[in-house]
Amino acid sequence: SILRLLKAGSKHFRSYAFRSAFFAHCLDTNVLKALMCARVAVPRWQRRVTGGVACCGAEPAVSLQNVQALEGEAFVAGHGCVTSGLIFEAHALEEPDSPLLIDELLLLERTNYPLAYTSKEVRSKLASLLLPQLHYHASFNQSEHWGDCNDGSLAESYPNAGDEDGLILLDLWVLPSDLEEDHPTAASWRLPLAYGVVPAVKGMGPVGQETALLSRRQYKAQVASAVRSTAVNGCDALLVACSTGLPGTSRGREVLSLEEAAEVWAEVLHGPKGGAPDRCFKQIVFCFGRGAGSSEWLRRTQRALMVAFEL
Repeated sequence: SILRLLKAGSKHFRSYAFRSAFFAHCLDTNVLKALMCARVAVPRWQRRVTGGVACCGAEPAVSLQNVQALEGEAFVAGHGCVTSGLIFEAHALEEPDSPLLIDELLLLERTNYPLAYTSKEVRSKLASLLLPQLHYHASFNQSEHWGDCNDGSLAESYPNAGDEDGLILLDLWVLPSDLEEDHPTAASWRLPLAYGVVPAVKGMGPVGQETALLSRRQYKAQVASAVRSTAVNGCDALLVACSTGLPGTSRGREVLSLEEAAEVWAEVLHGPKGGAPDRCFKQIVFCFGRGAGSSEWLRRTQRALMVAFEL
């Protein structure tokens, strides 16, 4: 009944890969139940931001760290940053059978990110199924904790593969890695912003003699939109999730090599003289997860970034 409910409520659950990830990393792990029991708010989302950017002025510290992106928040906090923004590669609906990447799976498993893919009506019915003993669903629709400023789910707002504007998620709550039954969210903390980039799918992007140049421009526009959205929302630390490589370079259907992708990130962050977007951040951290030392692909990515950023 839960499967039918989810599939009817959002086209994302008609994707085998997303549906499997949701069940394995959110439902079967009791994360969804913990979120509902604690009435954790639904994250707000949008596609584009407007406004100016306030720069810190000083040149930021750029580093490559072998930590998961969510662990990177503690690293930058130790270096004086108070507001972190996370950029990750989000799944493409155009590839329903392509598995979700590690960093998005981590968001499903540790944050209220999965709630964004359910409508208010679906959440109410899920509560009645998962928490019947508490009669939680009786007050579910009236709870202000859900903050339903977005009508419906992400289904109508989700980016197409290759869109310049990605998915901006605001006010994510990160759960502890080991959930406690009595106090499931006692040690939770707030991640102000996460930005999902949905790179182009090979074969759906630009074609013709200038394919490589057009693909680079498209990818650069996506990276620039992600960086700007993070800066406009007041983040003083930028975390780039790279557990399987730079966004857009790790699914086996890349339209850009990882060396070119590293160059694009450096070009976007350094920007023109006098107006470098990287000056909006105190710390810029590329987070490679704990298995970077045993992966030749990730070591190659790190070398490309070191060359691009002259580290």
